Amino acid sequence: MSVTLPDEQTRQAAPPRAETLLSVENVDMVFGGLKALNEVTTQILHGQIKGIIGPNGAGKSTLFNVVTGIYTPTNGDVCLNAESLVGLKPNEIAERGIARTFQTIRLFGDMSVLENVMVGQHVRTRTTFLAAALRLPAARREERAMRERAHELLALCGIPDKADTLAGNLPFGQQRIVEIARALATDPKLLVLDEPASGLTGVERDELVALIRRLRDDGMTIVLVEHDMQLVMNLVDEVLVLDYGRAIAEGPPDQIKTDPAVIAAYLGEDAGSLV
Repeated sequence: MSVTLPDEQTRQAAPPRAETLLSVENVDMVFGGLKALNEVTTQILHGQIKGIIGPNGAGKSTLFNVVTGIYTPTNGDVCLNAESLVGLKPNEIAERGIARTFQTIRLFGDMSVLENVMVGQHVRTRTTFLAAALRLPAARREERAMRERAHELLALCGIPDKADTLAGNLPFGQQRIVEIARALATDPKLLVLDEPASGLTGVERDELVALIRRLRDDGMTIVLVEHDMQLVMNLVDEVLVLDYGRAIAEGPPDQIKTDPAVIAAYLGEDAGSLV
């Protein structure tokens, strides 16, 4: 008869630790004499929703632009699954598995919602320009698959009936959702949302929160910058706080709400929303 030793039993019962998906290590970003990011270090774990907050000008969008390849950091490293992304172009980073939305909506307003979502899939397509132009069988099969996938994503995002609507004719909140669907069409490992609740009504905001939670439940890793503190504190697993380009606090929402450095950074910026 075999006997399980106590330390073996402990190891068997311990839950698996989440692995790091994205790591940011000692990142600086300097514009002229301005240090927009100053030795920022953070990790995002697989399956996590992470919020990045801070007063205006804290460096939040700059950090997003570094992670997604719009800016190359002055110093430091950004790694996805331990592979450095520094020096790669935004499309190359998208191919490796990071998709983002922007503060300002960037849909093609004169294209249908379905077509906008299909555009996001082009980082994964194999059809050559010539094959597409000649309408070869492989190109037609791939296009059918793209359409089917786009319909699936619109259903996941709660707007399956908007496929044929011109994107520019949608209400603002639904345009935000289409942007998320288009980002998901790249089949990302990490979804980066820049001010996703900006300009939304209360109902639209609730729909956005429900969508983000559904995505996380399906295994998506998400990082978001957001000024709506109530949304952040009720939604994310962990918060990173930036101020003047530095990381001043990081941890679960309940801890961040009462952190003296965070409260001080928000004085004059609606500090009461943190608690």
